[in-house]
Amino acid sequence: MKKFYKFMLIFLILLNLKDSYQEPTHVHISYHRDTDKIVINWNEYESKYNNSMVYYGLSKTELNYQQTGEIITNFRQDLCITHRYIHEVILTNLKSNTQYFYMVSSDSETYSNIFSFRTLPNYVTKENTKPLRVSVFGDLTSSSFVNITSTDQLLNNTINDYHDFIIHSGDIAYNLNTNCGKQGDQFLDDVQNITANTIYLFGVGDHEREDLTYKNFKHRFIGERFLGEGDIKEWMHHDFFWSFKVDGIATFIYINTGAYIDVASMPTIDKQYHYLKTTLSEVDRSVTPYIIVVGHRSLYCTKTTDNECNSEAETLRNGWDNKFFGLEKLFYEYGVDVYLGGHTHHSQNTYPVYQSIATQENYTNPKATCYFVGGIGGPPSVDYIDVPNPSFMQYTDFDYNVGYNLLTFHNATHLSVDFHSAVDNSILHHVMIQQDNHGSFEI
Repeated sequence: MKKFYKFMLIFLILLNLKDSYQEPTHVHISYHRDTDKIVINWNEYESKYNNSMVYYGLSKTELNYQQTGEIITNFRQDLCITHRYIHEVILTNLKSNTQYFYMVSSDSETYSNIFSFRTLPNYVTKENTKPLRVSVFGDLTSSSFVNITSTDQLLNNTINDYHDFIIHSGDIAYNLNTNCGKQGDQFLDDVQNITANTIYLFGVGDHEREDLTYKNFKHRFIGERFLGEGDIKEWMHHDFFWSFKVDGIATFIYINTGAYIDVASMPTIDKQYHYLKTTLSEVDRSVTPYIIVVGHRSLYCTKTTDNECNSEAETLRNGWDNKFFGLEKLFYEYGVDVYLGGHTHHSQNTYPVYQSIATQENYTNPKATCYFVGGIGGPPSVDYIDVPNPSFMQYTDFDYNVGYNLLTFHNATHLSVDFHSAVDNSILHHVMIQQDNHGSFEI
């Protein structure tokens, strides 16, 4: 009799668990390499249905269009019960500068809330005179686990249409796989009203390694592959680098800096470097004046005497053995305007700098790349600085505020980078970059 009651108790627990997982969760939208498409992914905790469906339209009350998809991947962590099924639907033939409303369903019976997003305007034809704004940060965990994160301000920006998309440069949730993935679930629950209502691009960081497998990252954020080579097999083999263009404004590139440091990603370094160099060489500066590169680790930063801002940053800049796959020379050759990194938990930025020497102490027609450190989106702790700042470092936030960087592309010659407070969204530091001659710094 005791065995029967024990069995019934377990059955009821599992039944309640199953019922609580019916609604689609972790809805998030990504760009596609084809600019008239948007990728929508979401999670389901059971595979009873494979009827991935998005209902969408131009108002909340008229979701007149339907697009089907599929369960694109699924995963379960070793020794864990929870199985996650990732649905994917691609919306096509979307008009520029248009607000779309949508909801998702896995079974045509249970639906998500209604979300919305706005496609980018055509900046070439000046369809919209509002400047492009992009929020960029790294190192953000759930507001359920730390006192202050940037989540509330990012949500306000989303609601008020104050940014056009977001790049999260790694170290997501601290960690996606913790507690059998429940910490990742909590984080994605917390940010769903952001990720489902604006383009939110997840980049990889060192906290996504997960015993060298990257399991949670590569399954949960599989939609980002369409900004790279689009091949599922290569994405699953850690090709976590991608790029996309906003014609009239900029080319954005994300690189996996772990390829220089972390054993699990090192086999991809040759392919990534070739991809980066090819992408840079193909940029037409008359079409996309700016080149913005984002990665998790910073090439220039100040912290302490450990490896992070010393030997590891030098490896990124100069390459393996100071000769293979170095990034700084490539950035200089092709005139990368801005590099934004994280990993180090505070805010800093350099003057235009090359080979650890500032080319000038202003931002008028920079003669080298400007580097920004923003690993302070909402980490579990801050990284205090206990060594002198180098002379090329223009700004360091010694108050160690939590916050994010907002890039505003005013026009083809003026780009501002503002560090915003996570507390009240105030601007804590402002840089205006004026570049009248986009192109190689070698000239």
